[in-house]
Amino acid sequence: ACFIIVPLELRVNPAPVVGPMTPLLACNAPVEDGFHTFDLRDKDTEALAGASPSDFTVTYYRDQADAENAENAVSYIFTIEQPFEQTLYVRVENNETGCFSIAELLLKVEERVYAFPPLSSEFCETDYENDGTTTVDLTVMDNAIIGTQIVQGLGVRYYRSNGTPIGDPSNAVVSEGEVIIAEVYNEDDVTMLCTATVEIVISLKDAPVVLPLVDGVVCY
Repeated sequence: ACFIIVPLELRVNPAPVVGPMTPLLACNAPVEDGFHTFDLRDKDTEALAGASPSDFTVTYYRDQADAENAENAVSYIFTIEQPFEQTLYVRVENNETGCFSIAELLLKVEERVYAFPPLSSEFCETDYENDGTTTVDLTVMDNAIIGTQIVQGLGVRYYRSNGTPIGDPSNAVVSEGEVIIAEVYNEDDVTMLCTATVEIVISLKDAPVVLPLVDGVVCY
């Protein structure tokens, strides 16, 4: 039998990196029927994970089979078809190689929460040094920051102005004029994602100065 042998070059192209994807969230007031119209392009940058949008195409689908076959892509302006949440599938495809990756994207509609400025953010110096820095209990502001809302089970987290969490807000070291960020979140239901923040400027009052007694005598 006649035959010929020729080299065959095999090339394996890498699949694109996609995401990780965080939920696309709508915090509505009031939440009403749980439907919302999203702009899915808001998630393109996250889906590309730093890759150039000129080299990849991002599309969205109702189910994984459509995403794998690149069929029936949904419009970028998309109204969820199930109340409160719906999962879509995002496909990132390399325009040159045709290789693609798929990830889930959760669309979620929740009731909006609020963070109200407290009536007072003034504290007394507790170390009696009156040096503009002291330890305070920030949680005394929780009720004022949460106020009265439709959503129940809310809590407050506190952060420095650079975003660093304050681990124990009941025993926080603060300074005069320092800006603290309070974030209201759903403490009872971790699946609820809507939050709200408010900036608080700390004001410190000097502690009373105790003068030494003269000859140990107190006059009444």
